[in-house]
Amino acid sequence: MIFKSIAIQTLRKALAVFFQNSSGLFGREGLSSDSKELLEVHFPYYRKLPTALKEGFEKRVAHFISNKHFEAIGEIGVPINQRILVAGYAAQLTLGMKDYKLVAWKGVRIYPTKFKLDGREPRRTWAITEDGLVCLSWSDFHRHLLDPERRYPLGLKAMAAILARENSVRQDEHFLGFVQAKEQASKEFMKNQSEQVRIRLFRDADLISDDRFLYSCLLNFFGEPDQLKNSYPFLYRDVDLFLHNREE
Repeated sequence: MIFKSIAIQTLRKALAVFFQNSSGLFGREGLSSDSKELLEVHFPYYRKLPTALKEGFEKRVAHFISNKHFEAIGEIGVPINQRILVAGYAAQLTLGMKDYKLVAWKGVRIYPTKFKLDGREPRRTWAITEDGLVCLSWSDFHRHLLDPERRYPLGLKAMAAILARENSVRQDEHFLGFVQAKEQASKEFMKNQSEQVRIRLFRDADLISDDRFLYSCLLNFFGEPDQLKNSYPFLYRDVDLFLHNREE
């Protein structure tokens, strides 16, 4: 029985490695045509990018798949298409970063449905553990992915939270503009801005920390772009520069 148990564990580990390193959607020159089509279908942001930025997006997807740990609760491995879809949100938020390794993000744990990290808390659709593991409910992730009206899809929220945590870990110059933007935003919120717009885009809690502010700015840039641009043009500009790393 002991040898049988060891053999089963060895097989599971081998299959997990196979799934982790499977190249089913990769070609010799990077992502295969099938994987690019997957991104085209599910990521409008990627679909609208010029060719050069698409290549940068694809490079980041391939990097995250190869360098982040993926595991699935109740399954032997994580299919390559699921890894590409998760990595797509990370690529979307790091397209303007030269150093996009995301040291605060250690990997992904996929649950089939809503989950609890411990027995005392309510069930969640996503969470980030203290050691940087992104936990996702796949049924909710997939449902959000297929909903074109969803302003803040689950994958975007999880990866925006990781990027905000990255700011705490690294605090490099790529993030510094948001500190000044937060100070200006605090002043703007006290002026004649519509209270309804303010509540819809930001809460008072979003100004408590740089991380929370960055998280909310990223979500609003993709979820409420017109509202953000019209109400807080300086914030829209700063996020746009942050994501695309363009010179003024």
